[in-house]
Amino acid sequence: MRTLWSDFRKWWDHWSYFKRKEYIIWKETKRKGGPLVRRAKRLERLDEIRVTKEAIYSDLESGWMLGDFRISLEHVEILRDGRGRMPLSELEQIYICYRTMQNESISKF
Repeated sequence: MRTLWSDFRKWWDHWSYFKRKEYIIWKETKRKGGPLVRRAKRLERLDEIRVTKEAIYSDLESGWMLGDFRISLEHVEILRDGRGRMPLSELEQIYICYRTMQNESISKF
């Protein structure tokens, strides 16, 4: 049975969560030098991540096309969904998997 206290508690938890979030963003903005500086730094980080993803993806694509390695169907499905949506860490794990295998096979000869 719902009570007034439980309704108030639910409302307070919801309200305080967003107020805390707003306060953290305000504090970070003040610490970093204003909203324009914070936005510029964030865009810079996003651009760096995008460039890194493109480089890893193109290297994987060229390695597969040149026959350096055979990519598994599981990884093909993951990469087909789009590198833009996948986290950089996941893309790096796929890259490390194939490039370390290639380096190990080259070092055996």
